[in-house]
Amino acid sequence: MVKKPSWINTAFAKNVHYFLGSRHFYIWCRSVLGDTETYFAEIEIMKEVMANQDGISMTLQFVTMVAAIMAVLSTIPVIMAINKMKKEEKRNRTEQILATAMSRYKFLGNYILVAIITSIITLGAGALGLSAAGAAVVEGDITFMELFNAIMIFLPATWVMVGLAAVFMGLGRMNGLPWLYLGFVFIVIYLGDLLQMSDAVRNLSVFEHVNSIPLEDFELIQSLVLSVIAAGLMLVGLALYRRRDVTG
Repeated sequence: MVKKPSWINTAFAKNVHYFLGSRHFYIWCRSVLGDTETYFAEIEIMKEVMANQDGISMTLQFVTMVAAIMAVLSTIPVIMAINKMKKEEKRNRTEQILATAMSRYKFLGNYILVAIITSIITLGAGALGLSAAGAAVVEGDITFMELFNAIMIFLPATWVMVGLAAVFMGLGRMNGLPWLYLGFVFIVIYLGDLLQMSDAVRNLSVFEHVNSIPLEDFELIQSLVLSVIAAGLMLVGLALYRRRDVTG
């Protein structure tokens, strides 16, 4: 009898842990958003990070930064959902499954589908949390939907990360590179201004190609381009996986 992979239960457990962590994070956000200027008055690094945008309130700058950081954190269980496949392979479960009627396209496609669903759930949970926290304490500067969209606008960029993880899964090696790239993305978001990174370096981050709502307007073409890139990477990953040797 073929043993079913445990990736569905694992993905669910990781999402539960993520939600518990994000709940505490947004309790903190709610306390900070009520009086951002006072909270960061004595935190020099935060003043330096947010000092480059004259005429924009620190609250709005803080919201956009938190939204981007939460989008990065939401990508963690997404990459884990794809990389779980590598663990199943190392445990010699993959060949048993592929020996059945299941094709390689469908096998990897299932993991990609779970990763996409995970991205919607994690970003949606983060967006609802930030919106609820902000709407309760921020008056006038920003609306509930602006707070919600500030995170959800990163969804296509998260799908690009899914595609990137799928490509390396298709190659069967260097599966840690998506994690390194995600770390780079985080550094660009959190310390890009402080480290005075050039535009050329910042543009290497896919998250830098997403407008910061509510500071910038939503651009449909931007999201469509990122979605097409994500779909292309996923197809490349599927094609590579179909051709490579499965070790376990």
